[in-house]
Amino acid sequence: ILICIKLIMLVNFTNIETSNSANITVTLFGNTNFSAVIPAIAPGQFYSLDLTAEINNIENDLVSTVQNKGILIESDARLQVYYEVIGNSDATATAGNNPEIFSLKGKNALGMDFFIPSQNNFENSFGGLEDVIIVATGDGTSVQITPSTENPCNLSPTTITLNKGETYVIRCGASEGTGSLGGLRVQVIRGGAIAVTI
Repeated sequence: ILICIKLIMLVNFTNIETSNSANITVTLFGNTNFSAVIPAIAPGQFYSLDLTAEINNIENDLVSTVQNKGILIESDARLQVYYEVIGNSDATATAGNNPEIFSLKGKNALGMDFFIPSQNNFENSFGGLEDVIIVATGDGTSVQITPSTENPCNLSPTTITLNKGETYVIRCGASEGTGSLGGLRVQVIRGGAIAVTI
């Protein structure tokens, strides 16, 4: 059976200021020719940027490999931002039956030391595997990755170096409930802050 999946990739912005318009720039590190300047968004207004054509420049497709897949969003006003993936098995559909929404937390997402939370009682259905994605905010960022003491994913401790906008994916190769990245530690040992998505 061949299933065609149509993915629509959106970044959605809401200006949460009460009096200032938001001027927004979006940069994709995977495509240095791409730069979107969003028209000024009035207070309380919504704007959606379609990045479907850039899917190969933003979706991390390789595990344990440094990639240039970061997205930089800059604004002169406070925003509420989320990244939305809409998928559908009908290639002609315009809306999906299995959407995912990732809240982008801005400065609140940045840190130097992360422990990954995860459950380990239930199987990840339909062969799904757990991922952790790291993105660096500055050049020469050294990150130490330390598996939990149980280490059900058979990961080896490793240290990677990332530059601004570069990403790195850690994946557990087991879909059963015990195949969990829970307890994994992701720690900056040199350089600036990182963001971690699970």
